[in-house]
Amino acid sequence: MMFPPTICWAGPIRRKICPMIAGQFRRTCQGVKKNMAKLCERVLALRKEKMLKQEEAADLLEVSLSSYCRYERGEREADASTLCRFADFYGVTLDYLVGRSDERG
Repeated sequence: MMFPPTICWAGPIRRKICPMIAGQFRRTCQGVKKNMAKLCERVLALRKEKMLKQEEAADLLEVSLSSYCRYERGEREADASTLCRFADFYGVTLDYLVGRSDERG
């Protein structure tokens, strides 16, 4: 069971568990930020490869223009269905899209 680092139990195990949970939480957040940064880089590069404007890509992917722009700037996290649509549209794997692999697919 995962608890946010701010929730601690009283007693002697508190000193051992809270730093461990806080460290795990920090590593998870850093991994998400790194993958989101890679996602916005890759979405931008893939759109430019297809020579599309942001408006055109947003229309084809059936997302609002403001949402698409925020994905490219890394200001919005994509949910699973959106990631799948992006990967299918650009012809790449999800792992490539989020930066877990350099092989397109």
